[in-house]
Amino acid sequence: MVRAMSERPTVLSLDLGETVFWDTREILAAQTAARVGALVAGIHRPSGAPFTFEEVAGARERVLSRWGQKGLLASSLPNVDLLREVLAELGARPEGVLEDLAERYSSAGLREHPPQLNPEARRLAQSVAERGIPVVVTSNTSRSGRTWKAFLTEGWGLPIREAVTSCDLSARKPDPRLFLEGARRLNVEPSRVLHIGDRWDRDVVGAEGAGMQAALYRGLWGRYWNPEEGPPVLPPSGTLVPCLDHLTDASALF
Repeated sequence: MVRAMSERPTVLSLDLGETVFWDTREILAAQTAARVGALVAGIHRPSGAPFTFEEVAGARERVLSRWGQKGLLASSLPNVDLLREVLAELGARPEGVLEDLAERYSSAGLREHPPQLNPEARRLAQSVAERGIPVVVTSNTSRSGRTWKAFLTEGWGLPIREAVTSCDLSARKPDPRLFLEGARRLNVEPSRVLHIGDRWDRDVVGAEGAGMQAALYRGLWGRYWNPEEGPPVLPPSGTLVPCLDHLTDASALF
């Protein structure tokens, strides 16, 4: 049973991975190849000669490895920062404006190799939007908010008002700054936002740290496959935070 909240939220915030959708190893590998391909097409040597796929992929992995040694992930900083380091690694020059290349890199492969949409997320987003409740996504991701908003609205027809992403803000969940940005953009008090995500330690802890309401979604825990993510953190015994096995149950919280 879903417990009612003391204050009815007026904004819905959704996590992306394992909430709105799920990925597979094969999907992410295809997306990564497309993103490297976008870099290959968008840079050149000082002589004007192109780089090979293998050269660009290797430079990208070396940069990400150095970031990892500093505790950073691809979703920790804007894509333009990653590209600057990749270009420096290769001694390369961009074709045109670097920021434009960064956005092409951000979106590459998403439409060609889309993740699997959670049908419950579609039903929830549409049902609350029909009641005048704005929907935002708030997520740790290496794709920009601009990329995600375009894909979710144009590709899947989801009624997404804003997309707040870690790589844009250089802040990863559970950092409250990521959650507060969505409330700021919609000009609402954080206490009126309900954030739903699949990770207690990121979504619930982060949302509550920002003064928001939170709910834990467990419906896609069976889709976890990446060992780097680790198993889900279980909610503490007796928690008052709603724990949802079906995302559509969140409709009752509004």
